Amino acid sequence: MSKIDLIKEELMRVREELKLKAESELDTLGKNMLERTYDIFGKEYPLLAWSERDPDGALAVIIELRKKSWFGSISCFQSGFRLKDGASINLSEAELWEYD
Repeated sequence: MSKIDLIKEELMRVREELKLKAESELDTLGKNMLERTYDIFGKEYPLLAWSERDPDGALAVIIELRKKSWFGSISCFQSGFRLKDGASINLSEAELWEYD
């Protein structure tokens, strides 16, 4: 399995883990971002998760894992979901750009 596959797998795992939390707990991620560090093939990768309220009252939760390269550039991998009226819907790549 490649690094990118492991990164994407971890993003999906964290997304599904966060979906199990109460909306009130997810709402606090807007002020207190979740921060973790993962070791993938001996290299540390920071993971951040935060939430934002949409104008329609839905709560968007974004999970991001960053990979730094030797020359200072950063590759960013994201996943997330939108929670409204108790239902969660995974965000597409295009929808994730709205929260960048």
